[in-house]
Amino acid sequence: MSRRPKSRIAALSLAATLLFSFAAEAQAPARKPVAPPATKQEWMNVANQQLMRRRRMPKAAEDQPGRHTVLLEMKVLKDGTITSAAVRESSGVYVLDTAAMAMAKAASPLPPLPPEMGDEHTVTVPVIYEVLAKAEAKAGAEPAKTAEAGASPPSAAPASPAAGTRAIRDATTGFAADLPAPLTSAGVVTQNPTSVKFGVVSETGAPAPAPSERRLCTIGLAVPDPKSPMTRMTQDQLNSDQSLEAGATRMKQQAASSGRAVEQVQALAFANGSVRGIELLIKPPAGPRQDSTREYLAVAYTPHGMMSVNCMLTRDNYEQGLELFRAMARSARIEKAG
Repeated sequence: MSRRPKSRIAALSLAATLLFSFAAEAQAPARKPVAPPATKQEWMNVANQQLMRRRRMPKAAEDQPGRHTVLLEMKVLKDGTITSAAVRESSGVYVLDTAAMAMAKAASPLPPLPPEMGDEHTVTVPVIYEVLAKAEAKAGAEPAKTAEAGASPPSAAPASPAAGTRAIRDATTGFAADLPAPLTSAGVVTQNPTSVKFGVVSETGAPAPAPSERRLCTIGLAVPDPKSPMTRMTQDQLNSDQSLEAGATRMKQQAASSGRAVEQVQALAFANGSVRGIELLIKPPAGPRQDSTREYLAVAYTPHGMMSVNCMLTRDNYEQGLELFRAMARSARIEKAG
C-alpha cells in the first residue's frame, strides 16, 4: 500500500482550476494547429491555461498551511513574449511568490496579442495557493475550490474584523491598526499562520484607487521564518539608520528588478513612533499606467515581522491620499496575540 503524502498542495487561479496529467498529455495524439485568440477575453482564457500548466508546487510551502494569494503583474509584447513579471501583491510566503514568478518565466511566450490589446499589454493574474495542514492531508481532506466556486477554506480562520470597520486587529499575530476616516476595512485579503493582510477602501470614494484596482490599499503583517536574523534582533537594532538604509536598498533593488522606479524614499514612524520604517513612492513599469499611476509603499521591521501599507492610486490623487496612508502606518502595531 502506498503511503499518503504528508500534505497536499493545490495551486489554483481565480479564473479556473486546472487538473492535468503529464502522462495523459504525453500519450495524447497530435492536435491540429489552433488559431490564435481573436479577442481579449479569448486571449485571457488561453493565456491563463498556459500559465497554470507551468505552475510548480514548491515543497517548502508544505509548512505554510492556509490560503495564499499572489497577484502577478506581467508585461506582454505583441508576439506573446513576457518581458517582465513582478509580484503586485505578495502572498506573504516567499516561496509561493517566487513560484508564481517562475511560472510566468516558464510560460513565455504566451499566444500573440489580438489587435484590440495593442503592441504591448500589462496583465494582472491572481493565483491562489491552498496548502492543507498536515493533519488535514493525512485525513484525506480535499483541496478547496476556487473562490469563484464558493467553497470554504480548508480550515476555519481566526475571527477578524469584518468589512466596514476602522479598528483592525488579527487575533493570531496581534497585528492591529486604526484607519483614519474616510478609510475603512474591506475585509481580510490574506490570513494564515505566516501573514495577515486587510483590504482598505474609502467610504467616500476619495481618494480613488487606480483604474482596475479593487482596493485602494492593503495593510498587514508578514511573519518571518523562525530562523530569520530579524527574530534575533532587538527593535533598537531594527530602528537603526543602518537597518533602514539596508531596507531601502532592498526595496529599490526589488522595484528595479520588475521595471519599477523608486522616485522618493524617506523615514516614517510606525506604532505611534516606537518603530522606525521607510516609505517609498514608486513609478510603475513602462506601459499605459506609467504616467498616470503611482504606488505608495511603507514598511517597518520588528522582531515579530514586517508591517506594511501598500496603496495604488492615480498620480493626481497621490497628494490627497498621502497623509491618510501615513496615518495608517503610524497606527500599525503589534499587540499581544490571542
